[in-house]
Amino acid sequence: MLNRLYAQNMTQQLYWKTPLSRNGVTNVTVDLTYKIVNAMGEIQIIGDAICSGSRYAFNYKGREFYVENTSGVRIYDPIIEMTVQGPNGFSKTCVLWITTGMGGGSLFGNSVGIKTATTDEERNPANYRVISFRVKDLSFSDYSYITQQLDEKIKNEQRDIEVKNLMETAKNAEYKKDWAAAVDAYEEVLRLDPENKIATEKIKKARDEAAKKEAKTKAEDLIKKARQAEAEGRTDDAIQHFEEAASADPNNTLPKNEANRLREKQRKENEAKKVQEEKDLQARKDKEEQEKKSSEAAEAEKKESAASEPTENKPEEKSTSTAPSEQKKEERTYTEYELEQFRKSMVASQLEKEGDVLYGYGTMYYASALQKYKEAYAQFPSDRLRSKINELETLIGAAVLIDQTMTVISDKVSDRVHEIDPTRSTDFSYGFFQYTGLPFKRNYENVFNQEARPSDFWFGITGQRLFMSLQIRGGIMQTDYFELNVERSGGMIGGDWENVSDKVLIRNTGAGFGLSAGFNLPLFRNKSHIFLSYGIDIRLDFKTSIYSPLYKLALENSANTPMIGRRLEFGYNWNIPNTNMGLGVHMTTIAFKGKEIDDLDKKGLELINENNNSGDWKYRMESYTFDKQRFFSLGVKVFWFLG
Repeated sequence: MLNRLYAQNMTQQLYWKTPLSRNGVTNVTVDLTYKIVNAMGEIQIIGDAICSGSRYAFNYKGREFYVENTSGVRIYDPIIEMTVQGPNGFSKTCVLWITTGMGGGSLFGNSVGIKTATTDEERNPANYRVISFRVKDLSFSDYSYITQQLDEKIKNEQRDIEVKNLMETAKNAEYKKDWAAAVDAYEEVLRLDPENKIATEKIKKARDEAAKKEAKTKAEDLIKKARQAEAEGRTDDAIQHFEEAASADPNNTLPKNEANRLREKQRKENEAKKVQEEKDLQARKDKEEQEKKSSEAAEAEKKESAASEPTENKPEEKSTSTAPSEQKKEERTYTEYELEQFRKSMVASQLEKEGDVLYGYGTMYYASALQKYKEAYAQFPSDRLRSKINELETLIGAAVLIDQTMTVISDKVSDRVHEIDPTRSTDFSYGFFQYTGLPFKRNYENVFNQEARPSDFWFGITGQRLFMSLQIRGGIMQTDYFELNVERSGGMIGGDWENVSDKVLIRNTGAGFGLSAGFNLPLFRNKSHIFLSYGIDIRLDFKTSIYSPLYKLALENSANTPMIGRRLEFGYNWNIPNTNMGLGVHMTTIAFKGKEIDDLDKKGLELINENNNSGDWKYRMESYTFDKQRFFSLGVKVFWFLG
């Protein structure tokens, strides 16, 4: 029989943070029940524990995840480290290994020996107390249902990362016009994420562009072959290559035009050849007929000479009889040369006319015109054709040089921009609504009513790339009150106009259109940016209001001529996190120049004087009393990203 002396039961709530190297519930609460006992002279701690974990946090593969429910995970067998103090300065740190659900004493259950007591004071469990607790370890099981979910989640995350990298690869390929690489990247994205809408849309364009580029490359190769064949005199092969190029790239009209040009050239050459063959045939017939007549004449003369003269004279007579024939042959040969030169001059003239027509069409047709002039020069050279050829070669050479220079500059600028911002994170555009006219301590110049604040409301689009921006906008603008002089006509001065001392104030409201360019500086990883822009506003007034106790407008809501103002704007835009929306504030300086109203349409600027009862006088606004009006104002903006 065991001799035990028990102390009272004690409870302690402990906490355990599962290290990331362990798979299990992240945060665990251990409710420990323990007591210190004397078991046959040995002081022991016996205890039991109940473990419970946080519901939504779970460690897996070195990471902490948020999960829907961890209640199915079994948490058990904690290992508790405790420090115990007792009589006579006794202190000891021991480890209690708990098998959850088993209590008991020294022969079974969860217990750990502390000390073998030798005195009555040491044998009393009440003289011992635990001063510190620490959970060293515990066990988890039955969590496979969670790890299956997390394996799927990790797989999806890895897929998302791969998709993001592939999308970036595709974007860079598009920037470099490497459409085939872009198609490959988008196809891999769709293999991983078949529902990706962006890749589905962009791959269509990439495939179209890749096909266009392939067709263009094929067409260029065929055009080179056609040029080579034409230079070697293989016209049929050249036409075939041009036709294949036109079929490969229907958007390129050059190969079709060149094929038609060669067919026309071939047709004219065939016609000329046919005409020449007919001439040669007729010439042969004429020659044979002449030779026949000459032979018959010679034969007749020979017979006549043989009958009337000695034999020794016959060779001399034969030689004399053939002289006219040789003279005629020389004349016929010279005539054929003249005909050939005439034919070539006619062909050259026709080619030159065709070249002149192409030249008149503009720079797009200079190359074709040059080809026509060269063909004409080959047929029948002239100083006029050489001058035209030299002029076009100079123009085309200059154009090619300028194009190559601009291409090199453009490529270098694009490459430099791409080096600075390879991910094109600063390449975006946004639409916006903007209001300017908030109360502000303004520095007005030539503004006559401080309470009537000028204001404007805009809708527009801003595009940005790196540190540059361009903005277009349209909206409604309302001015401050402007002071104008008054003049009159009639009465004693007749049809002339004279200034009077009266002044009037007017305020205009109109439709506005603006264009600005400037600089921007991205901040906080492009989550916000500051900007400075300068541009112009064009205001076309559709309403004029007058402020005067003596005058009123003869025609209400009269229109005015367009006014052009300069706008300088400085502001800050902030992107609302996790949205495509943003807010902005800005300060604006606007300046308008005064304009001689005497140059404007007087019909809408006539005034009615309340004291002019007789109606003898006519009044109108004459001119602004200032050269320039400028003011500062604050505004706000709401914007949304377009791409």
